[in-house]
Amino acid sequence: MTLHPRVVEDCVRAPLESESPGVILPESSVGEGFLARCRALERSCYLGDDSIEAARFFPREAFQESGGFDENLDAMEDWDLSIRIARGRSLPRTASQIEHDEGHLRIGPVLAKKYRYAGSSLRYIDKHGKRTIGQANLVFRPAFIRSWRRLVRHPLLTVGFLSLKGLEAGAVASGAVVSKVRMGGSRGVAPKTGSGRPLS
Repeated sequence: MTLHPRVVEDCVRAPLESESPGVILPESSVGEGFLARCRALERSCYLGDDSIEAARFFPREAFQESGGFDENLDAMEDWDLSIRIARGRSLPRTASQIEHDEGHLRIGPVLAKKYRYAGSSLRYIDKHGKRTIGQANLVFRPAFIRSWRRLVRHPLLTVGFLSLKGLEAGAVASGAVVSKVRMGGSRGVAPKTGSGRPLS
């Protein structure tokens, strides 16, 4: 992750101006190869989308009151914390961004990661219910419909990232089935919170 030089300044200013319990830092993607370019196009569709972008900066008091990160989630823990922090409110965004260097993406590791995260996905869905519908749908997200003009301008990359999202959805589904079998039909234990630590 590469931070824009004004990220910290913007993050500190936002809670002071709005008394917000969290700040969203928009993220863009860069990387090498075709899949990385596909991911960059996908990521560009999410800018300004409250259902996808999560808060990354929190005043210490708000972070501690929320109980911190849920350590029973090894995926979607950022969305989980952001939901609990926001409590239904819309959080401010910084004008500056974080640049996520995806490196040289390969299909195998990407799908393995989604498969591995499936168990956490089930616990996250159990925890937040209907709020997760838009996030859980990896392929037909409203952000893609809103950004259709941008996608039309890049047809090859659009087909590429939608195909990748379809494969990811299959990996998550397979992982979820295996997770449920391993847990004997249970979706996991009640999540614990409280041991996360703020950075400042």
